[in-house]
Amino acid sequence: MKKKAALICFIALFCILGVSASFAAPYVYVKNKAMDGKLTNNGILYVNAEEFLTKAGYSWQLNGTTLVISTQSGGGPKLEAKPTGFQFGDAKFETTAFIYKGKLYVQADGFSRKIGMASRYSQDTNTFDFFSVASLTDPHPAPVSSSTTKEDVADDASKAPAAPSTGGKDAPPAAPAGDKKGSKTAPAKEEKGKIVTIKEVEKSLIKPKVDFFSDWQTGEVRGTVYYTNSASKKIDQISVKFMIVDGYGKPLQTLTNSVGSLDPGAKSPKYDFFFLNPSQFTINDSSFKYEFTYQEPPKPKKKDDKKEDPKGGK
Repeated sequence: MKKKAALICFIALFCILGVSASFAAPYVYVKNKAMDGKLTNNGILYVNAEEFLTKAGYSWQLNGTTLVISTQSGGGPKLEAKPTGFQFGDAKFETTAFIYKGKLYVQADGFSRKIGMASRYSQDTNTFDFFSVASLTDPHPAPVSSSTTKEDVADDASKAPAAPSTGGKDAPPAAPAGDKKGSKTAPAKEEKGKIVTIKEVEKSLIKPKVDFFSDWQTGEVRGTVYYTNSASKKIDQISVKFMIVDGYGKPLQTLTNSVGSLDPGAKSPKYDFFFLNPSQFTINDSSFKYEFTYQEPPKPKKKDDKKEDPKGGK
């Protein structure tokens, strides 16, 4: 009888552990960065507070026993004791918190909302995704996925070849002073345009073209983007920040494409991108944003034409 009871208890315990295990390991992403410190209890998600704030790009400090959190980047001290209260900006708040294996854990949903973040949960993939909401001004650069290679912006001016020398034996002789025979009107000089940064595609002389594929099963988004010079003159020092944004317009991934120079109507090479979309929200053309930086085309400098002397030189 005792053996039978023990067997029943063992089976029941096995079933409980099996069910718990199936719900104990959700995928958790903070601004598209995977988290390791996570626990679930009765279907409620708890996260390692220090890791969560670090991957959100926040900073924190202890004011006595109150944990003060800021959107400014910079990190903070180790969180190994439970604070008596929390503060975000000027607002003080409370949230469920406890110490587990020497680290502070907080209830993820309530804590994230108190510090200006929102979350999505995908039941199909058992994934939690935390991100900044529209009302939060994010002062730090958009996060770059670990799969992203950030290209350095090339300085075209440093690569410009030296101008050919006009001196030497083969140089044409200079015209005598006062001799206007054969003289021609000097061409108008062109002033170099200024460096500008434009965020609206409609106002930019550089136009993007995106082709992408979104895999609804894995949440992966793969594609290419290239750029065209729509101006009638050559454009130099072109660099583009290519961003994938969430439904609130906040960047989830940023790539820097160093294009260099483009002749009128010319197209740049294609730049590949890859994005892991853990919550599988809809990706469409409005999910892509740009920041164009380039040197405006040169403008001709007006110069009074000198008429040729009909009588000639002397």
